Amino acid sequence: MLAEKVGLWPWVLQRASGLFLAVALPVHLWVNPLSGYPLSFESVAVRLRFAGWLAFDLLLLAACLYHGINGLWSILLDYNPRASRRRAAAIAFLVLGSVLFVYGALALHPFRRS
Repeated sequence: MLAEKVGLWPWVLQRASGLFLAVALPVHLWVNPLSGYPLSFESVAVRLRFAGWLAFDLLLLAACLYHGINGLWSILLDYNPRASRRRAAAIAFLVLGSVLFVYGALALHPFRRS
C-alpha cells in the first residue's frame, strides 16, 4: 500500500505547512494590502529587492501549493482508487504543483528587475 511506503511524512508536512500558513498569510496580508500604503508595482518591487522577502514569498507559494495539492491527494486516497489511478494522479499532481510553482516564481521576476 502507498501509505506504508511513504509513511507519516505527508501527514506531518500537511500539519507543518498549515501552521506555517496560519502565520505567514496574515504577515503577507499585513505587509501588502493592509499596510495602509498604496499597493503598487513600485512598492512591491522595493520590498522584493530584499532577498528575505523574496524567499518568504517563494516559501509561502510553495507551502500553499503543497498544502492544497496534498489535501487533494488525501481526498483522492479516501476513495481508495486502483494503483494505476493513484500513480496517474500522483504524477498529475506533481506536474501541476511544479508548473504552478514555476509560474508563480516567474510572476515575481519582473519585480526583481526593476
